[in-house]
Amino acid sequence: MKRSRFIAAAVWMAACLILIGGNAGAERAIKVKSRYEGLKLHNKYSTGTNYALVIGINTYRNHSDLKTAVNDAEALVRLLEKKYFFEPGNIILLKNRDATKASIMQEFRDLVATKVKKGDNVFIYYAGHGWFDDILDAGYWVTSEASKSPASFLENNTVYKFIAALDKKGVQHVFLVSDSCFSGSFTKDHRAIETEIDDRYFRKKYKKPSRNILTSGGVEPVADEGKEGHSVFAYYFLKTLKQNPHPYLSGKQVGVQVEELVTRNSTQTPISKFIHGVGDEGGQFFFINKKSGQQETRPGPMRQETVDLPSKGGASFEDILKAEKEQQKAVERWKTWQEARNREYTQAQEIDSSKYLKPEQKAAAWGRYLTAVSDNNPFSTRDDELRKKAKERVRYWKGYKVASIPEKPKHVPPSPTSNAIKHDGIYIAYANGIVRDTNTGLEWKVGPDENTNWNEARSWVQSLNLDGGGWRMPTINELKGLYKKGKGNRNMTPLLKTTGWWVWSGETKGSSDAWDFDFSGGRRGWSRRDLSPNKRAFAVRSRGDG
Repeated sequence: MKRSRFIAAAVWMAACLILIGGNAGAERAIKVKSRYEGLKLHNKYSTGTNYALVIGINTYRNHSDLKTAVNDAEALVRLLEKKYFFEPGNIILLKNRDATKASIMQEFRDLVATKVKKGDNVFIYYAGHGWFDDILDAGYWVTSEASKSPASFLENNTVYKFIAALDKKGVQHVFLVSDSCFSGSFTKDHRAIETEIDDRYFRKKYKKPSRNILTSGGVEPVADEGKEGHSVFAYYFLKTLKQNPHPYLSGKQVGVQVEELVTRNSTQTPISKFIHGVGDEGGQFFFINKKSGQQETRPGPMRQETVDLPSKGGASFEDILKAEKEQQKAVERWKTWQEARNREYTQAQEIDSSKYLKPEQKAAAWGRYLTAVSDNNPFSTRDDELRKKAKERVRYWKGYKVASIPEKPKHVPPSPTSNAIKHDGIYIAYANGIVRDTNTGLEWKVGPDENTNWNEARSWVQSLNLDGGGWRMPTINELKGLYKKGKGNRNMTPLLKTTGWWVWSGETKGSSDAWDFDFSGGRRGWSRRDLSPNKRAFAVRSRGDG
């Protein structure tokens, strides 16, 4: 089966994308020489935050469905989170019916208006249908709700304007990847590619802004089906990122590697270019590998625990064996230390999720943990990861606010079991629309199934007097408790009926933002309170036993 995919953002006006000439050459193996491991490199040179907008559409209202686009997008999100420096809260995933023209444009606006700042990096990935108008010489993304009319499509010139807006905000690097078809007649040449690069090259290219694009084909259709549930392009794109052992990998290197692999195994030819007129200065987007070099020892306050093995010819066997034992003892001591820190981290997480402790108590718990983990383990990077997460939780709880939660909610009797109409494991649905969690004692009521901003959600909850009242907006942890991957249509009990993916919490962030929970990926994030696409209101209350 062929995807009717368009090479997204590769085809707006032909003059918008200019290719610097030069063939890549026959030998394209990626070679990187670096004296840094990924984490140190990231801490040393990265001055901004990595953001990602990932779009995958299999299901269309008025067009033929695809098979692999969503799987491609989900696998990419997992890879960015696990191997590269993309925090879950900074990755936006839009799938199927949520990937509408309105929601994509809203996410574009949200990124520009409230999230990115000077020095940040933005990665965009699109997998779905597309269309090319050869009369107007214009390309479009075909979003999930689009009709047959091109007027309902998302024009690639809109994406171009979005990238131009990112340039005005001072974003350092933008990398756009599209797995689609019918891009128009563009040359297949590339910028010259250095197959062997070093830290000097990295520093030079990282400092210069870049606006690059990688597409899965030219004027030919591209395959929806490929290998292991992915399109042929996505398979080799993901494979290149997944198998990368180096501390960094440039977007240009990825493009050259993927082009060669896809061309050898299909009839399509990927294209790698820079985007003209939006601030490209010859730099490169880099995927920095946080997994590289983790086996190496790192300097720290207690570096003396590492023991040098005798290497000179005069060393006796006894000296070497003695040094080996000392090294083994050092490793075991740090292993014991790390295990203790891991246990304390679990305890801090339990305190963090408690419904009975105050924010300042939770912040104090994480502060106590940071004191315990202040030393550097020279044999692992696990302590670095835990310190980073602990610092994030301290910042979170110090800025924590809950809106519209009564200090002493009304006591109301539990809903009578005689009104129960449906059961789903621990959940019971009642005739009045209330759903009770018998494990936690929380009762839930789903708000109007329509796009709802935070202020509208709060007003609805405040006006809800159903069954004795006592309703409030949920906390982010209470929403997280509803998340059950694969359950129902929204990764939660189907007794809570909604078509939205994000649910507002009562927790605010600053004067204009609030936290919400993404049930498509099980992640919490924050948004501007005036945003509404795919966002819903839930009300919750705690019930007594009598």
